[in-house]
Amino acid sequence: MEGKTISQLVECLHEGNFWIYATIVHIEMENGLSYMGWKRSPKKVTKIENKFYCNKYDRMDHSTTHRFEPNCEY
Repeated sequence: MEGKTISQLVECLHEGNFWIYATIVHIEMENGLSYMGWKRSPKKVTKIENKFYCNKYDRMDHSTTHRFEPNCEY
């Protein structure tokens, strides 16, 4: 498979579908691009003392992880 840079694809005059492979070099956590969610569910949770509460499931839990909302720019 022939590789192209994003700049080459932007300048490309051919219409079609393309696969883009990328390396993430930095994630801005403080700009609303991520949120805390349960490990078993992508729903957002609210921190209450040392636990996390989910409105949808009306449940408290300790097991959370960062979830990301990608916004791609080049």
